[in-house]
Amino acid sequence: KGHSSTIQPQAALTALLLLVVSSRVFTCL
Repeated sequence: KGHSSTIQPQAALTALLLLVVSSRVFTCL
């Protein structure tokens, strides 16, 4: 297959979701 330098849509979505969850957790703390 080709180079995996490009970010996968699912990976980006997961990272964004993780960022939102972590920010909510820090806000609760």
